[in-house]
Amino acid sequence: MNPTLQAAIAAREAGRYGEALSLLNNLLDERSDAAAWLERGRVYLALNDQRQARHDFNAASYEDPAGPIGDEARGELLRSLLAPADSAQRAPRVPAPSRRPAAQRQPSPNPWARTLVLVLLLLSILCALVAVIGFGQNPLNFTTPAAPTQTISQ
Repeated sequence: MNPTLQAAIAAREAGRYGEALSLLNNLLDERSDAAAWLERGRVYLALNDQRQARHDFNAASYEDPAGPIGDEARGELLRSLLAPADSAQRAPRVPAPSRRPAAQRQPSPNPWARTLVLVLLLLSILCALVAVIGFGQNPLNFTTPAAPTQTISQ
């Protein structure tokens, strides 16, 4: 087995995914290798990058269509397609570092939009009060005058 590939496998198993990716990228730049594609797919799967992992498993399968590495790549591809939640259990997700304190992470609404909404709400309440006071208990209960009746006298 290639010593670079062995170092990449050891780095992935130790959780040093950046180092493993660097080694595998260098190896794949030199030559296309089914085992390197398979290992890089495993690294991407551990990083929870499903799309790139599936791409690499597919490349390994095409590189070794009838061999054991291709079979293993197709098995990994099938597992990643059938159980995407399983990949989240392989490597814990590390939250991205944030520069802002936790209290400021939620984006605040636009001040003029918030003011406009409040003004419109108050205007709506004021109109409802004027309608209730001016027209009685039910402002929507308008009565229409009855049509005049004509009587014909003989």
